[in-house]
Amino acid sequence: MIVEVSRHNQSAHSPDHGCSVRSMFHPTCGPESQKGDTYMSRITNLSRRTKGIILGIAAVAAVGAVAIPGTGANFSASDTGQVNVHTATLSLNLSDPAGHSGTFEANFPELAPGGQQTQVFYVTNSGSIPANVTMGQPITPTALDAPNSNVNGNPSIDYNDLQFGIDGVMGLTSVGNLPATINLGSLGAGQTMTVTLRVGLDSSAGNEWQNAGVGASVTVTLNQA
Repeated sequence: MIVEVSRHNQSAHSPDHGCSVRSMFHPTCGPESQKGDTYMSRITNLSRRTKGIILGIAAVAAVGAVAIPGTGANFSASDTGQVNVHTATLSLNLSDPAGHSGTFEANFPELAPGGQQTQVFYVTNSGSIPANVTMGQPITPTALDAPNSNVNGNPSIDYNDLQFGIDGVMGLTSVGNLPATINLGSLGAGQTMTVTLRVGLDSSAGNEWQNAGVGASVTVTLNQA
């Protein structure tokens, strides 16, 4: 009598230790041994999952490529220019009808009580920018007391009898009340202004004013507008 003992005739409850070290997807082990097409189905599913993972990684890589700018060189072009700075000029020239240049003289001879006289001079802005023109106080009590004044030291002289004005700017004003600076207006570059000075002697002036003479320096200034 011949008795054959097969490995597959082991107890139904004993595990197949040969299969325990094999892949569960092997066709001769586990449930797949009875389901041949199930093994192929799992292989297919695994392949699909693997492709999905690969596609997901590729998508992340693509997003990263968009979010992070490239460090490669870009086209560029350049050119050069020049910066030059040149300051403006402000220059003043004074003149008068008598032909003086760089200065002026205004003479008021034979002034009598109640009388007025006028003289003109010219201010030219020979600079390159507009300016405001001002003139200092033309006649002051100090000037009347100067050594070259014939009224020097005469206690009977009332300085307020002598009046000064500028046509279009300031009416006749007594010497004692003249402002320290008189604004003559604005003057554009290259333009000339005519200034008309007016001097009067009050009608109440007495004999103390006979043959009186006054001389004083006047400063004209241009200030950048």
